[in-house]
Amino acid sequence: MRSQLMKDPYKTWNPQRKMYETIQEKYGKVFKEKLQLENFICAAELNLEECQQGAKNLMVASQSTDFRMRYWGKVILNRTIL
Repeated sequence: MRSQLMKDPYKTWNPQRKMYETIQEKYGKVFKEKLQLENFICAAELNLEECQQGAKNLMVASQSTDFRMRYWGKVILNRTIL
């Protein structure tokens, strides 16, 4: 726990920031216009590919009218093991 607290937050956040910027560039317009999605959050344990795959899946799901009829203020992606 102490080692986590002693890490430089900039070094931890910088790769995540780039990931979110990439997702925003690719899917931001669809998320805002079709889903009215304000916050797209990936769990810390997800890597870039997993987070981008989740964003892509959400974009594909946004084609469904039933899916778009809900208000999606915030979406949090987590890893689920079945």
